[in-house]
Amino acid sequence: GAGRYAGIALIYCLNDVWEFNARNIRGRRAASRAYFPAGLVDDNAVTSLRENATVKRVNDLLRAYSSAYVMLRGELTEPRLRHWRGLLQSYEALSADKLEGALAPITRIAARARELDLPFQVWIAPYAWQMADPEALPQTLLGRHFAAHGIEYVDLLDRFRTAERPGELFLPYDPVHLSPRGHQMLADSMLEMLSPGQ
Repeated sequence: GAGRYAGIALIYCLNDVWEFNARNIRGRRAASRAYFPAGLVDDNAVTSLRENATVKRVNDLLRAYSSAYVMLRGELTEPRLRHWRGLLQSYEALSADKLEGALAPITRIAARARELDLPFQVWIAPYAWQMADPEALPQTLLGRHFAAHGIEYVDLLDRFRTAERPGELFLPYDPVHLSPRGHQMLADSMLEMLSPGQ
């Protein structure tokens, strides 16, 4: 039978590094500007549409009840690519000090886990667009930080990329949220690597 895992496993989403996620998610304009840095085609158009109350109500209604709308909107706006570009630009502009600050809570958790003699692992979840894009800068920077602080981590990027139909591991047109199949792969990976005796 399966044994128990006495320890801490933390799943880290690449966009968790953004300060506005933790501090002020209500600042929608600032959040949108950070999400879609200047120079991206969608910056002004997407932000303006998101802030229009009527457009937002219609969008929310159609998104909830129309699969055809979700598909059409996804095909026309390429959210996976837009979000990936914004994320990548954020990591490219990230100073060592800012990365250190963003990851400080994880560093503190790791230190406390060591005090309690508990195993601690960080699982780095990939972005959907990375299934087709060879770029792995976020994982490289995160891995370098975790290694420097003696934090054990698992980079799931290669495992996801080499899966059958890797794009289907994420919700349709979603840049980061896993589909049921993606969650199953994550669960299987964790059970495999965290099982006693492995």
